Amino acid sequence: MPARDPEEVLAEIEAQIIPELPLSVVLLGMGEDMHTASLFPGAAGLGAALASGAPVLSVFRPDSQPEARISLSAPILDGALSKHLVIYGESKKKALYHALPLPPEQAPVQAVLTAITVHWAP
Repeated sequence: MPARDPEEVLAEIEAQIIPELPLSVVLLGMGEDMHTASLFPGAAGLGAALASGAPVLSVFRPDSQPEARISLSAPILDGALSKHLVIYGESKKKALYHALPLPPEQAPVQAVLTAITVHWAP
């Protein structure tokens, strides 16, 4: 079966996710650029994925990545009953502290930090 564009399957995937909302547990990572869950700073469509009325899923084609990505939107991630962020190393710890005062458009991880448990290891 040939690969399909992500946009062609969004409705099908969302239909499977919606009955499961809110998510019970979300385990996230974070890049040194402060992205999480394929919500990359500066990516086309980021504002829509961060908005309070965002769709369940968003498609991103970040310049830094070789393929398109499907991500849960920020409100869906942030609405999880239990949220955990796992980061390793000093550079990601510094990136997280750098993200704290920034808006989510500059530091997408900021959109999910409310009531999150951060797990850090050196």
